[in-house]
Amino acid sequence: MIEMLRVLKRTENFFVNNNKHRKIDGIKPKKSKLESKQQELSRILHETKISLESEGYDIKQLE
Repeated sequence: MIEMLRVLKRTENFFVNNNKHRKIDGIKPKKSKLESKQQELSRILHETKISLESEGYDIKQLE
């Protein structure tokens, strides 16, 4: 009976630990996606500023 409880406890720990890794692995791709979106938005903002500067807008007006 004690051996059975030990096996159950090990099995439970295995699933708990695996679930933690899945959650952590799931966060990394989301963080990577957010970083790439942030870079894309920064690039678009930079291109828009350059375009508006070429049309005669002052940098102070843009900020």
